[in-house]
Amino acid sequence: MKKSVNTTTTKSNQELQLIKDQDIFISNLMQGRTLTECITDKKINQQQISFQKFYAILKKNPELEGRILEARKTVSYTHLRAHETG
Repeated sequence: MKKSVNTTTTKSNQELQLIKDQDIFISNLMQGRTLTECITDKKINQQQISFQKFYAILKKNPELEGRILEARKTVSYTHLRAHETG
């Protein structure tokens, strides 16, 4: 008979802060800022999460990753359309 093991997943302070501030990141991405600008801006990324940590957090939070990716796609499409019409 196998013993059941209770495992709990804890989130780091950086992860919790990024989840809390996800709307700020997404809003800035949709306004045309790059992901690099968002991550390096101390007003947006108050915890100064590194790119490596940022992507690790996204991989652990698929819903957050999806929202960030969708915001980036929206900006890319809008930017492309602006070049076609202007």
